[in-house]
Amino acid sequence: MIVKIYSEMIESMPLTIASELIQEELRKESEANLVLNYFSLVHAVYRLKKKVIVKPEANSDSTRKANSSSQKWNFKDANEEGSSQAAPGKFKVG
Repeated sequence: MIVKIYSEMIESMPLTIASELIQEELRKESEANLVLNYFSLVHAVYRLKKKVIVKPEANSDSTRKANSSSQKWNFKDANEEGSSQAAPGKFKVG
């Protein structure tokens, strides 16, 4: 709930500074000493951002298959390489 209320502040500045400012505002409003746990705040921000970013589910399988099929690895030893490479320890000058 705090993350939703102060979302603009959290997005516009580093989280440590935003948490300090939120604590100060809550202290002024409630006149009580409140302490926000940094890691709980980070977790809440992460969950909120995860909800905001919507991934297309229908295309996710097809994009994974397309990415995996387009990337082909070429594993070859030095002796399997073509004649374009010089033998180990020999260099072309010029």
